Amino acid sequence: MLTIISGLLLQDTIQLMLLVILGAGASFDSVPHVPPTQIFSAHRPEFQTTHFENFRPPLANQLFDTRPLFVGVMQDFPHCKEVIPLLRKSDIIVERELAILREQAKTFPRGLQELIAIQFYIQMAIRECTKQWENVHRGITNYATFLRELERLRLQTGENICLVTFNYDTMLESAMIQVLGFEFPRLQSYIASRNYVVIKLHGSDNWIREIDNERLTHPIQLIKAAERGLIVSDRYRIMHEQPIYDNGSVGLPALSIPVERKDEFSCPETHVRTLTQILPKVTKIITIGWRGTETEFLQMLQEHLPVGAQDLLVVSGDERGAHETIENLRVKNHAVQPWAETTATHGFTGLINNLGVLESCLRRTRSSPT
Repeated sequence: MLTIISGLLLQDTIQLMLLVILGAGASFDSVPHVPPTQIFSAHRPEFQTTHFENFRPPLANQLFDTRPLFVGVMQDFPHCKEVIPLLRKSDIIVERELAILREQAKTFPRGLQELIAIQFYIQMAIRECTKQWENVHRGITNYATFLRELERLRLQTGENICLVTFNYDTMLESAMIQVLGFEFPRLQSYIASRNYVVIKLHGSDNWIREIDNERLTHPIQLIKAAERGLIVSDRYRIMHEQPIYDNGSVGLPALSIPVERKDEFSCPETHVRTLTQILPKVTKIITIGWRGTETEFLQMLQEHLPVGAQDLLVVSGDERGAHETIENLRVKNHAVQPWAETTATHGFTGLINNLGVLESCLRRTRSSPT
């Protein structure tokens, strides 16, 4: 589902900025020749392929599925096994169950170990899933085509681009390396370019945070140490060899456990400050596969976006998802006030198959009628 909404536009004196927000649905529907089966299986039964689906980047409710890849990773982190049945119940909302576990951990020492084991599990599962997914797409992704179009039109419109992603995977970074020639050797690299800024508010599967009061060399040691207390620093590092960073120690995976009413960031403070400086300049917003449930981020939008100053393009897998995103923005963030027309399509792949919609959004000038 693709929904286009237009609002008032900023005055010409303010620098143009495009904000792109990417959620789990973007990576889930990231390969055009292997689209999600629940959307396409009725028409394209050849896509009902267990082999491919084992490696598809998961949605939140699929993080603890019985995929062979996931079950294999679980064996490395036994401290989380006892809560896996709680995260596989029928009709479950995984974020809600994880929020319950996080609350229990405040008074239950074993619960702290379980949560850290879950962080290690998610980190390794997503890294391995992304690696195997690369063998499926071989660089032919919606991310790459999307970035090509952004760059082509950026050179004509002069808009700078801020990409905010809530995904742990590195598909966006890989596409930027492939299409734009970017590199990400350091965390500063994410915010160093004037034309493109990348903000990963919920962390990344290749980031860690240093531990101050322990020097441990294996994830299980760190998980066990949680019971006696860990002092987790605000020093983030890129992890080139899992799970060790450059001094031989194990770091805590720098990713936010997906809980209902997500209210914590897992990225350097400099990245958050950069985003707050960008938001007042935003004139267009595109969301892809994002539901709009991150409480703290919605608060940032409300505090820093110019009121009623954006065109909004929402890309979702279905109409219900698109309306959920719009409603969350409308109710929780009065700075975004959508009201105009709606156009339907099928997720990220649908957008790539109908690039005219994207081009129309990006070419709309501030002097155009609303």
